[in-house]
Amino acid sequence: MQPHAANHVTNPNPNTLRHANLPHDRGPLPVLAKPRRLPRSAAAVAGLATLLTVTPSPAQTGSSGAGSAVVPLSSVVADDDGISAPFSLGAMGIIPEFTYRYTQADDLRARDGETRSTVIQDFSPGVIVLLGDKWTFGYRPTWRVYSDEGFVDRVNHYFNLDGATTYNDWHFALSQDYLSSEQSLAETGRQTGYDYFGTSFIFGAPINSKLGFEVETRQDMRFTDEFVDYRQWDGTAWVDYYIGPGLKVGVGAGASYVSVDPGADMSVTHGLVRLGVQATRKIELDLRTGVESRDFRSGDRSNLSNTLLGLSLTYRPLETTTLTLGAGRDVSASYFRGLVTERERLSATLRQRLFGRLYLTLGVVEENTDYVSTETSQFEGREDERSIYSVGLSTSVFTRTRLAIFYRQSENSSNLSDFEYTSDQFGFEVSIR
Repeated sequence: MQPHAANHVTNPNPNTLRHANLPHDRGPLPVLAKPRRLPRSAAAVAGLATLLTVTPSPAQTGSSGAGSAVVPLSSVVADDDGISAPFSLGAMGIIPEFTYRYTQADDLRARDGETRSTVIQDFSPGVIVLLGDKWTFGYRPTWRVYSDEGFVDRVNHYFNLDGATTYNDWHFALSQDYLSSEQSLAETGRQTGYDYFGTSFIFGAPINSKLGFEVETRQDMRFTDEFVDYRQWDGTAWVDYYIGPGLKVGVGAGASYVSVDPGADMSVTHGLVRLGVQATRKIELDLRTGVESRDFRSGDRSNLSNTLLGLSLTYRPLETTTLTLGAGRDVSASYFRGLVTERERLSATLRQRLFGRLYLTLGVVEENTDYVSTETSQFEGREDERSIYSVGLSTSVFTRTRLAIFYRQSENSSNLSDFEYTSDQFGFEVSIR
């Protein structure tokens, strides 16, 4: 999901990036042909609405593979039937799009760390390319313009490539994300530029009619000009037991290594269990939990043990109503030297079709973040409590045009006053696909 400039977000989350608004390329126009349908999963990638985007923490996969399944507030806004590709060229489907977003933001942290009020205008062309039924590619640049000179205007870039295939009994999935952005971050207390790269590769096969194994590997990298950079490599091996159609439980174990510059590198071992339920369209559940032990390669800090959690529950009691609940607990490298963040998060989203094509979306996020020293066990650091409340109305007109209005309030309470704020944002969006 494309992070929103007026959002006082925390770190970018690799899993969340797949829900970003993608889109538009200036290549030769393909021959108009029968529209192809974008699969429901890819419709989420297309990000049909980004009104209530609340970017979760960066290691929501859990730095040691816990895989927090906290659902971004706007991911449920995608049309259930997907969207069709208006152009096709052989097995390739092409979906061009353009989004304009206007936001009035009060008390937003600027480049110098001071709170300022500003108008933000986003101009976002983009393209989604469906490469057969195996691959989806998306690219979206966003030109972001601020009315207040305390903020830096720039062009952000988001790229995503997803693919999946099978060979005999084996299944394979590959995903690559890239995000280059500059936005107000709750963690740094100012507008901050960063580049993020995320790569995941998953493969597995059945053992027998009831058992299967799967291996998840992941690489995440974040680079900044002013703060800590990190590179992280994760691997988790799973054995799953298939109870019945759409229902499985599994146990997993693995390790991670985190290279921090500047700062103490970390090695992590973890044990996990997971539960997946997708028996009907009404209920979908993804739960992962476990423990990790984190060893710091320098300094006097003893090992840090933590509980990990990732939960996503989607419930559709009616065709017009979708409720999404999320919870997560993870540990990740901080933007600041000598610190890691321990983050707990709860989220809830209600999406209701009022009548016709008019949709109401309500969202709430509660998040607690502790900053823990990687150098000494005696350090008592920063503690943040953040709340985000969102409401939006959206509708579709002329088949491929979406209009929306939104309001969001974000408040961060901290034991360090330099990181406290209360920000109100409201605005509108026009999207053409």
